[in-house]
Amino acid sequence: MGVQASVSLSACGPPAQLFYVNRAAASKLWLAVRLPRLVAWRRKLLAYGGVTRQDFFGVFRSVVTLVLLLLLLGALALFAVRGRRSSTAPWRPPPAPLSNRGTAPKPAWARREVIRLKSLLPDDGCHKIADRYNRLHEGGGQRVGKSCVADVIRDHQLEILDLRRRRKRPPRRIPRNLIWAMDLTFLPRPKARPPSPG
Repeated sequence: MGVQASVSLSACGPPAQLFYVNRAAASKLWLAVRLPRLVAWRRKLLAYGGVTRQDFFGVFRSVVTLVLLLLLLGALALFAVRGRRSSTAPWRPPPAPLSNRGTAPKPAWARREVIRLKSLLPDDGCHKIADRYNRLHEGGGQRVGKSCVADVIRDHQLEILDLRRRRKRPPRRIPRNLIWAMDLTFLPRPKARPPSPG
């Protein structure tokens, strides 16, 4: 993409005419103009014995000043963002985790019972399992809510699946002739008596 530019080259003499160049040509032009000045500056430094100590410390001081200025601007931007966020709402402590909101943890037997009920009723949700548990243990004084059931189910999913798999297993093999039984289904029926005159 071309750019129309008016270039003023103070090192080369009078200003150049307007001409149409692309960026690559402009960078080559800049290098062609500045390179002789850089070479002359380097020759001058070498003629005077290289870079003096004052020149080195001047450059070092300006670099350190620039770095400190950038750090200061970054810190100001960070505080401005934080200040804007805190000015909209007062600071509040973070909320407590959902599982420990003022209630004691349920006993282990209650959790095991919830796990057992969920393995027996895999299609039921937290609400139905909580209702079923509360009906089964009505007089025990230990009730569970939907959120407690949901937490237990979420934390013990593998145990629930393991219980379901154990229940679905075929019965274990029994050795032959260990259990004897009599099948009475093939015996003939007794002959029916004719109805008595009545």
